[in-house]
Amino acid sequence: MTTENLLERRFLLGNVIQIAVLTHADAFQGQDVDQYFDLLQKGEAFAMTSLAPLNQTGDEKGASFKKDRIKLPGGYQGAWKKMKKENWHQIFQSQDRDGKPIPETLAIAVREAFLAANPSMYYLSAATALVGQLIKQHGGKQLVDTLGKKLLDFESCGALALFEPGDTHHLEFPQTVAVHRQEGHYEISGLKERVIGADHELTENIIYLLTARIRTENGGEDKMGLLAVPRFLEDGKKQIDNGVRLEGIHSTTGLKAASCSRVSFGDGAECRGYLLEGLGTDSVAIFNALNDWFTQLALQSVVQTETAMSDLSHYGEKAEGGTTRPADTFPVRINPTLTHLRSFNEGLRATFYTAAFYQDCALHGADSQKEYFSDLLNLYSTILTAYAPIQALDLISKGLHRSSGLAYATGSAIERGVRDLQTGVLLGVEENRAAEMFVDEILPGSGGRLLGQLLKQFEAVDSHQVMSESLTESIAIWRDYIGGLIVLFGDIINGKNESETRISSMFASLILKLFGDVIVCYHLIMQGMEAERILAEADANFYNLKQDVLNKPELKVWYNKLLLVEYFAVYVLSMQESTIRLIQRNPQAVLEQI
Repeated sequence: MTTENLLERRFLLGNVIQIAVLTHADAFQGQDVDQYFDLLQKGEAFAMTSLAPLNQTGDEKGASFKKDRIKLPGGYQGAWKKMKKENWHQIFQSQDRDGKPIPETLAIAVREAFLAANPSMYYLSAATALVGQLIKQHGGKQLVDTLGKKLLDFESCGALALFEPGDTHHLEFPQTVAVHRQEGHYEISGLKERVIGADHELTENIIYLLTARIRTENGGEDKMGLLAVPRFLEDGKKQIDNGVRLEGIHSTTGLKAASCSRVSFGDGAECRGYLLEGLGTDSVAIFNALNDWFTQLALQSVVQTETAMSDLSHYGEKAEGGTTRPADTFPVRINPTLTHLRSFNEGLRATFYTAAFYQDCALHGADSQKEYFSDLLNLYSTILTAYAPIQALDLISKGLHRSSGLAYATGSAIERGVRDLQTGVLLGVEENRAAEMFVDEILPGSGGRLLGQLLKQFEAVDSHQVMSESLTESIAIWRDYIGGLIVLFGDIINGKNESETRISSMFASLILKLFGDVIVCYHLIMQGMEAERILAEADANFYNLKQDVLNKPELKVWYNKLLLVEYFAVYVLSMQESTIRLIQRNPQAVLEQI
């Protein structure tokens, strides 16, 4: 981990989020922040030495389809075994290397390092952990004993079979059928596309997590279910074919070392699956169970914006003649790109880490606060899964265009990262569906309680504590947009009661983006306020802060935090002004503009 990255993570986790408060929970007794930072640093070292060296070669060679099985690039099986041997797979279960629980707030920071080092290996690991966790939480005892434990120990791999030919990410109406048999299992038949982690050689068995229509032997109403389907059934030490056939692999844009495949179930041979009974056939519960996976995909937005920012910064230090010069003397047109990338990256990372903190508080905090943190987690998760990847792709592509395509050569870190992010979007929640669900169901649900909890969170910003003029002005701009959120929320509620004035679903993505921008700006403000506290301890002169920073270069890192807030509020958030006004006053004008 670079000194700059370590300082950034320590600042965010220790100073802003204040992860130390979690050590008071019974689950984390005896732990301290120094231990957390030590684990973070060791996790970064493992990622850099064992995962990162495989990333470029894996992207160049990609996975191949040989003898009806996936062959991963060289080195991946060794890295998988090393991850298991050194117990780094525990991080995907929010555990340290000794198997003791650690805060999700810390685990997500370590996992981000793994994702940055090697996205393909990360996806295979995250899929395995998710399938194992869902079986552990919602499967019967026999299913947990036979399949769940091996997944969590990384002795088997997990694969996600969620989409079908022509599926546009909706998932609600799978054509794959699961018929209940008297023996207790379900007989599966169907074809799945874009299966991540399909039949490969990392482990002997692959356990598929599959969506299907549930039927009884006598017919009846179809309902959606989530099932565990092993590639092989195990009878003692004997493996029995379970009718799972790998039909081929997709030539995906990115994540080329992870197998993204087409798989048939029950074609020519019986295929048995086992229902996760704890989820039943409630589609809402199933979507909530899968939300952790979609959040994992969205986390890549943080990684790839940082990659683009880092590479463009390096190009900014190079002159055309091959010599180097300071980045601030590079043509000025690159500076807005870097500032936008950095502000989005730091605000988005803080949003992800804070969502993890809310998860820790909801699971381990006081009973009186669990509803509050659960509501915020629900709101954050829904926004992040759709907002983060789309905004990251848009920002990187526009930023590179403004910079004349600098660093965007075939095989560059940015080019490879954008391809990985595009494939992650393909495997994630469809943006419009997520936005419509947010506007129509989540936001107005429970009488608008979630919005109330969000506003309660925003009350933590006390502008009377602010010392710099720029941060004061940025907070004022941000508060104006909170007012916009409240007005739009009123329009949404009124629209549900009066269909003729209902906000069209075509506005849903615009509204979701507005909420996302306001939340990212909030987290930049929180970092700016903490940076001001550090500057005050260093006796910074807030009446002439810019000149003081020039005289004391060690203060620049904290002064930059204030500049990021100002940039995001003035140049990003203010662009939402027309969206709010048009939706409020003339919805038809918005439709025409679109």
